[in-house]
Amino acid sequence: AFASLLHEGDAPLYQRRAGAVLAQPEQAFSMELRCDGPDGHELWVVLHCSRYSTEAGPAGGGGDGLILQLHDITSRHVAESRLHHIAYHDGLTDLANRTCFHERLEVAVERTAQDADERFAVLFLDLDRFKIVNDSLGHMAGNELLREVAQRLRACVRPGDLVARLGGDEFAILLEQLHDAEIGMRLAQRVLGALALPVALNGTEVVPAASIGITFSDLGYRTVDEVLRDADLAMYEAKAGGRGRVALFDSSMHARVAEKLA
Repeated sequence: AFASLLHEGDAPLYQRRAGAVLAQPEQAFSMELRCDGPDGHELWVVLHCSRYSTEAGPAGGGGDGLILQLHDITSRHVAESRLHHIAYHDGLTDLANRTCFHERLEVAVERTAQDADERFAVLFLDLDRFKIVNDSLGHMAGNELLREVAQRLRACVRPGDLVARLGGDEFAILLEQLHDAEIGMRLAQRVLGALALPVALNGTEVVPAASIGITFSDLGYRTVDEVLRDADLAMYEAKAGGRGRVALFDSSMHARVAEKLA
């Protein structure tokens, strides 16, 4: 049967809609479906389905059936997937970019507003003395360092966590489904440990090192900007405390910034 050619996730939807066409005259539909290709690769098709009926002849026969027209649109889907990847990923490190991070964080903020048990945390990282690497070893070495940092961050997080490069030498990590704040603090320390290991750049050993600010959803955030602002403040607090540290945001940081501004 035709349904056996479809991806197992799409076959039930096709069968339900095809059954509706057989049950009701004048019905037809179009939809995009995935098919299992002969070489194991996934194929995308546009399916147009309509009903036909034939009268029984002298020898019998006749009845209702379906006319299926398929058009291969795999190349279009591949192109769209590439464009989507480019739009939501950093070209240098292949991490999520600022746009992707903002959208995921916005969903996390909204989810937590509806259910306080859906906790999350955001880590804001800034590499220590990155400008010295660029100025002394060149931008190619600086780019290599950023790619190495990206790989180490990926290795530190859980499968569902999101690591992003926000720009320059700034990175962020979104930890969702965080049942215990201590998990977030332990992960931040694990990141510090991973970035404390040296990397060879142009024959020179460089220690990436970073200052990390962290904030938790328990503070009742309403917007993405509030979350990133507080995580950023905590990161600067970590730098002011000697770099290579983790600082947890607290409300007193706002007061200190206001004093400095005054």
